[in-house]
Amino acid sequence: IADTEGKCVLYATDTGKLTEDTYAFLSGKHLNCVIMDCTLRAKTVTDTYHMGLRDNKLIQERLSSMGITDDSTRFLCTHVSHGTGGYRYLAACAEALGMELAWDGMTVEI
Repeated sequence: IADTEGKCVLYATDTGKLTEDTYAFLSGKHLNCVIMDCTLRAKTVTDTYHMGLRDNKLIQERLSSMGITDDSTRFLCTHVSHGTGGYRYLAACAEALGMELAWDGMTVEI
């Protein structure tokens, strides 16, 4: 977590699914941006250290239900592997789930 100037960002890559301890730690906070890895793209594969769009959606829903995020929170997917079907395809999949697909050199203003 980076908490600077009243803005809070969760950077969760190479983590796998968030643990219950992580959700407990985040409880009571407000996240302005959540950055998660999307190494597994749209697959339903369970991986210890990586996530895909389906995992990210579950995290997004859980954070929202806990009041940690809201409609103004940006959800960014990064750490994308080769063989994703191309940037446009994966970006469209992410957008359909209420997330954005990041790209090399992207800057984000929160």
